[in-house]
Amino acid sequence: PTPVGFICFVSLGYSTYLGGGNPSDAAYAIALGPEGEAYVTGTTLSTAFPTLNPYQSTQSAIPASQDVFLAAVSSSGSSLVFSTYLGGTREESGRAIRLDSELCPYLAGDTWSNDFPTIDPLQASLNNALGSYLDAFAVKFSSSGSSLVFSTYLGGVNQDQALAIEVDGERRIVLGGFTRSSNFPPQNPYQPSLAGSTASDAFAARLRRGRRRFGVRSRAVVAVA
Repeated sequence: PTPVGFICFVSLGYSTYLGGGNPSDAAYAIALGPEGEAYVTGTTLSTAFPTLNPYQSTQSAIPASQDVFLAAVSSSGSSLVFSTYLGGTREESGRAIRLDSELCPYLAGDTWSNDFPTIDPLQASLNNALGSYLDAFAVKFSSSGSSLVFSTYLGGVNQDQALAIEVDGERRIVLGGFTRSSNFPPQNPYQPSLAGSTASDAFAARLRRGRRRFGVRSRAVVAVA
């Protein structure tokens, strides 16, 4: 067949800054609502990050540390629907976001904080006493962004990060990321142990919320970071 050329015109619907005074903010993940709202998560070092009807109205990290932010931007890009900090007194990052059918945002990421907020957790505290390594976290916000429905750490004695999140039709969370922990929590695993003492393995974990707490099904898949 004869090749046919075409021209595609693309226009900018909107573009906006989102941040505080200093020193830096970064968006790492985005999800779209049914009316075109943008739900954004990432990290902020700013004490003046814009908030609206927040769960957490101020930065809780010590100076030069970062908190997660979650912001919902209107479909026009001209206003915030809500915006909130999330974090403890050390560093955390929001790495992934999904919405369920009720527009409740689910976030995944990593934290160094011993006082990261938890609700009905599978793992109630950072899994290393000195806070020397990151643990993954998974949280669910209310649709308004003003409250946490649940929040949990997930990890072992070494470094763990959640980099991806999905939510199924029964609102069970599936996380993906990497771990260097030899005691990352296994449940019906495909691979029951870390592949090598210095390796980073990928992990996949499914959290299912029980009546009082979460259960976890996890597997580690061999990969080197």
